[in-house]
Amino acid sequence: MCGRGDVDYSAKKIREAFANLGELEVHFELAAPRHNVSPTDPVPVVRREGAHLTLDAVPWGVRDPKSNAKRPVTLVRAESVEHGSLASRARGLVVFSKFYEWQGEKGQKRRPYAVAALDRRLLALAALCKRTVTDQGEVLESCTIITQPALGPLVEIHDRMPVLVPPAHFGTWLDPEAKTDAALTLVRAEAPQLADALEPFPEDPYVLAHGPRVTKSNPQRTLF
Repeated sequence: MCGRGDVDYSAKKIREAFANLGELEVHFELAAPRHNVSPTDPVPVVRREGAHLTLDAVPWGVRDPKSNAKRPVTLVRAESVEHGSLASRARGLVVFSKFYEWQGEKGQKRRPYAVAALDRRLLALAALCKRTVTDQGEVLESCTIITQPALGPLVEIHDRMPVLVPPAHFGTWLDPEAKTDAALTLVRAEAPQLADALEPFPEDPYVLAHGPRVTKSNPQRTLF
């Protein structure tokens, strides 16, 4: 269901992917690859604001500063977006090279899988963005990723997957004038083909980012 992500792209490669929409303004530095990107971490988000197409580092997880909720909302179901109040939020695209799913029941040892495009092109995940101004005047940005029922090879791993936006629909998804329900319907119509072009494979994002785990009970370095 996309609990972790991987960012292994340069700003140049992201600019090339969005070149047909105009010049992309990059507002942060994309240097070394970032593995094991987790909820609350900043993620690269492409948005359109007026005439400007921007790439910003936006915290992953919407949190209302006036709410007592302990955890931010990192994922939202497409079924809740299509006809609910969430549809009024600004749309963006979270750019990952891979996302991660875990196979197995909660409470048991679960096996991590990386999911990438077969041709290793960038993955654009449909997202909703929120801008909140605190009582102190601080502007807080955040985003949440939209999910849908799993399709194709992902069915064997998890029951949900992110909504992926094909390049042909980048412009529609980012168009502030487009209605979210209509844009989501358009994007999801191509979901089966996009899912079939994905490749899941065993990979632990923690190991990739930090090296094999060593524990007191099992001092041997193991992948999982």
